[in-house]
Amino acid sequence: MIFHSKAKDEGFAAEDRLPTAHRITPLPVPPYTAVETPTTMARVILIEDDALVRTLLMRRMTLAGWNVIPMKDGRGLGELLAHEAVDLLVIDLGLPYVDGLSLVEGLRAQGIGTPVLVISAYELPHLHATVQSAGANDLVQKPFDQEELMARMAMLLAA
Repeated sequence: MIFHSKAKDEGFAAEDRLPTAHRITPLPVPPYTAVETPTTMARVILIEDDALVRTLLMRRMTLAGWNVIPMKDGRGLGELLAHEAVDLLVIDLGLPYVDGLSLVEGLRAQGIGTPVLVISAYELPHLHATVQSAGANDLVQKPFDQEELMARMAMLLAA
C-alpha cells in the first residue's frame, strides 16, 4: 500500500494524539476493472515460444485471476484440448514446428470454436485479414502494451 503524509501546522490531532505532520493516510485505491477481478476463473492456453515473453504474460494473466496453461509450441495442443476445457487461446504467430496460423486453421477445421487471440511480431500487409480469415478472433501486434492485451482478452472472454 502506498502512503503519503498530511503535513499541517495544527500540531496534535485530538482523536489520535499524534502530530498531524506524522500521520499517514492511505492513498485512494482506484476501482478495479473486469480484467482485474473476473467473476469466474477463466482458463487460458498461452502458446509462445519466447520464454521471457511467455513468463511475463503468464504472470500478468495470473494476476488478472486467470488460470494459465503455458506452452512453448503448438505440439500437443489437440490432445490438451481433448482433455481440458478452456475459455481462450492466445497463440503466437511465429512458432516452431507448427506456425500459429496453421494451428488456428486446424482448430477451426476440427470444429473447435474457442476464441483465439493471435499475437505477432510480423508487420505484413493484410495481416489482420489473413489472421481473421484463418479463424482467429483478434490480433495484437508486438510490441504491445500488456494492459491493452489484457483488455482485448477480457473482451473475448466476455463475448
